[in-house]
Amino acid sequence: MPKTKIQIIEDDASYALELEMVLTELGYDVMPVIEKPTEWTPADDDLPDLVLADIYFGGKPEGVQVVNKMRRRGIPVVLMTSSNDRKLYEYAKKEFPSGYIEKPLKPVSLNAIIESALSNYDDPGVVDKALEEWSRKQIVNKFLFVRHGKGLVKLVVSDISLIEADGNYCYLHENGRRYVVNKPLRRFKEILSGQGFLQINRSQLVNFNMVDQLSFAESEIIVAGETLAIGSSYREEVDSWLHRL
Repeated sequence: MPKTKIQIIEDDASYALELEMVLTELGYDVMPVIEKPTEWTPADDDLPDLVLADIYFGGKPEGVQVVNKMRRRGIPVVLMTSSNDRKLYEYAKKEFPSGYIEKPLKPVSLNAIIESALSNYDDPGVVDKALEEWSRKQIVNKFLFVRHGKGLVKLVVSDISLIEADGNYCYLHENGRRYVVNKPLRRFKEILSGQGFLQINRSQLVNFNMVDQLSFAESEIIVAGETLAIGSSYREEVDSWLHRL
């Protein structure tokens, strides 16, 4: 299976090199770095699967233009910036980038953002609102619909064993498969309220019906065969769910 090809557009040589090394270590095929978006005109037979582009070039937000250019060719773009300028964020958001990375980079978050951008890429305008509303209604019928590739995948809530957070993204584990969704853990806690999901630490929700074993002495819980840690501040809540004989 060919590796995912990623194009970096970054004028900071040291940051570009660091990013290239991290991406290579994560298993991606990194194309030669482009220093300015205006210098890049990719050939149809050598297109990347995803673009990582800085926002600012020479003090101008030229990276935002890459989003529009690539969307016409069906390629997701993740923007990178060290700026926390709210106006810049709102300006960039109008072009519907597939994600944002704050500098300095964090490899785990970087990988989650890339996976989400690749699996959820679509026209995010009306789709996101419609999907969230649809999922909210479907939860009554014990289903969740998540974006995957170009379409939607129906997940049976009772088959989801674990939801783990990585920043504003979450991984949903279901029957040996994993889906990345651009929503924070607190949102899933709200959506799945009353569905048997228990938070066991700061970053994980588990399906209590899939708990095989737990040990307060070891501060661990086994869910669907996987051993997870129970956070000290969550022990009381976990204990309240138990029916002991």
